[in-house]
Amino acid sequence: MKAILISIAIILAGGLGSCKKEPSYTDQTFTVHTNDLALESSLMEIVMDSDKSFQKLHEFYQMLKNNHSDSANYEELRSKVITHMALGNDKLQDQPDLKIIEYYLGEILSLHYIHDTGLLSTLLLKLKGYWEDERIAKTADSAYSRNMSFIRENFPNPEKAIALQGKGLNQLKSIANSTMQ
Repeated sequence: MKAILISIAIILAGGLGSCKKEPSYTDQTFTVHTNDLALESSLMEIVMDSDKSFQKLHEFYQMLKNNHSDSANYEELRSKVITHMALGNDKLQDQPDLKIIEYYLGEILSLHYIHDTGLLSTLLLKLKGYWEDERIAKTADSAYSRNMSFIRENFPNPEKAIALQGKGLNQLKSIANSTMQ
């Protein structure tokens, strides 16, 4: 037992002492960097706070973009923050400033995969009157097509992923069709 503990201590000391890069923990499917764990932890603190507000999440998002764009899980973290902005009492989609809605719509559209197509649909509808109908329709149609392509090319079971996204995808297609007419 003593030999095992000494071996673990040597491995840890050697591993930590010789690390010039941020240490990471790897399994077969993903790598989680310690900096990402700290960011995830900070996000969870905000989310679990009883007075969670859109403003706190907005500030966290800006900090993430400004200081951590080199993070291994940057896109996933951005997506998580935006998703949390849509939950709770003080929601992204309820913000009165349409420039904020427009900003986060652009952020969602910049992701490789749109996890919450329902939120995207809601934000597009909030911009009705602020954006021209044709722009809303083209944006909805483009997002729908891009997400469908991504699902078909990257998911092992595309039918299941499409079913899970079904309502949001259908909303996007409906917005595209209704405003194009």
